[in-house]
Amino acid sequence: MEDYMGLVERIKIPDERHKVVQALSAIGCVNVRDNVKNILEKLMSNELISLFNMKGNNNKLSFKSSAICGIVIDQEYCDSERWSRSLPLQPSI
Repeated sequence: MEDYMGLVERIKIPDERHKVVQALSAIGCVNVRDNVKNILEKLMSNELISLFNMKGNNNKLSFKSSAICGIVIDQEYCDSERWSRSLPLQPSI
């Protein structure tokens, strides 16, 4: 949990957040689901992940409102932007 809290503090600094998002963008994946799974495996242990659920129900922490969720969303957006820029432009119909 200490490492997690350290990361949360680190990503409050915009330059550090950008570095983390860029580093996570290098993680390979097949699809969005795979990407999120791979990122969470890099950032959090199974023990730590077990303390969260999406909404924070049943005495667990809310992943949806966590700083890490924001990082995953930022990284996924960066990946989708990079991917869409690499595609040829399609003519309008």
